[in-house]
Formats: sequence, structure tokens, C-alpha cells
Amino acid sequence: MIDLKEIQHNLLRHLEEITASLRNAELPTTCKTHTINGSQIRESTSVEQLSQQLPKKGNHIYWIEVSRPDILLTQFKEKPSAVSYKCARDNQSADSQYVYVGSCTKTKLGNRFKQHFGWGNDQTYALHLAKWISNDDLIFTFSYVEIENDLLVQYLEDQMHKELKPMFGKPGGNNKVKGLS
Repeated sequence: MIDLKEIQHNLLRHLEEITASLRNAELPTTCKTHTINGSQIRESTSVEQLSQQLPKKGNHIYWIEVSRPDILLTQFKEKPSAVSYKCARDNQSADSQYVYVGSCTKTKLGNRFKQHFGWGNDQTYALHLAKWISNDDLIFTFSYVEIENDLLVQYLEDQMHKELKPMFGKPGGNNKVKGLS
């Protein structure tokens, strides 16, 4: 027989550990940013050069903003519905300048950058912007912070997703929270 009281006790203990970790965490107060425009996104060399400037390892939370969300959403709606790449989920969030919020703990940050800007693996869920944006004047800002405590990355990403309401992507890394999944 399953002992739900024991499961409840273990879950509460785990959540108390997470809460203590979050209270004691020294979170960064500034982020690093890279800016790229629509014409640069469609040039693989520009995207590759920027990706090489990003950290090769570490736990990172990143977010992408766009100068004109209205234009980006119009172009997204105009792209063909049948595509060969896996595109991040449309959140129907027209009121946000935030395009995407994500994190990486095992994947290099530069790889996720290339995937979102359209020069990575087509079978990975990402924005793949180079494949569907056509406006050269759109300006994207890719920002990131390093989080020392890998246990907190998913919780912080989920909270940022909730507060920033990005246009694309689902909360969390397949909704898997370390220690609970």
C-alpha cells in the first residue's frame, strides 16, 4: 500500500531544502547581453560568431527580447504551417516584448543561441528565427545570467516564465524539476 503521509513528508522536506537554498543563494544582479538584428540572423557566420562568445559550460538562464513584438508575431503567423523544424510553442502572448525564456545546464549556451536564431538542429524545439523572419530591422537582445546552484535553475526559469509571459516556449525543461521528477 502506498503511504501518502510518507510521500507528503518527503515532499515537504524537499521543498524546505529548496526554500533554504533559494534564501541562501547569491543571485547575479546584472546580466550579460548580445544584440542581433534580422539581417544578421539570416547570416550563419554572424550567429556563429556571437555563439562563440557565449560561455561553454555552466548553468544559465537566458531570455530573448524583440524591439517590435507586433511585427514578429505577424511574421510568425505568416510562416507556413507545415515546416521541417520543431518550433517552440506559441503562447498567444501579444503583450510581451519577451520572445523566449529558457535555461541550460548540460547544453552549451552557444548551441541554444544557434538553435533559437535558426542555425542549429532542426529537431530541437527552438524559435528557428532565420527560417521565418523577414524584417531586417527587428532587433533581438539575448540576455543571460549564470546561476551557481543548479538545483535552483529550473525554479528560477519557471518563475521568470510566469512573470515575463514570453511569446513562445513552455515553462520549464519538459516540466521536470530536479529532485521531483
